[in-house]
Amino acid sequence: AESKRLRAPEGLLKSVWMAFMGYVNAGVVHSTTSWPGRFVLLGYGFFVYITVASYTANLASFMISKSTSIGIVSSLQQIMQENRVVCLLEAGSQFAPGVRKREYDDYIPMLEGLKG
Repeated sequence: AESKRLRAPEGLLKSVWMAFMGYVNAGVVHSTTSWPGRFVLLGYGFFVYITVASYTANLASFMISKSTSIGIVSSLQQIMQENRVVCLLEAGSQFAPGVRKREYDDYIPMLEGLKG
């Protein structure tokens, strides 16, 4: 009876392969035996690895950054006292009497007006 034990180079390479796939897939590494299937799993595993690393980095960035309030307006009277300009659609202009305003007929120009 022949042993199914692999020799030194093949056994080492298979062990490295299984360790790497177990790391990036976080799951079963014995699911495929063909080389094309192994490369698909390798690509998928690398995709999952990068996605989880990006999510973790983004979450850490949100957790350590300080949020600041910029340009908070509490009432129309505050806008009039500070002589600010309000960007409004034409349909909503009657709701802000006595306020300096720029009226727009569409959302895109209005949003561009906020930058300018």
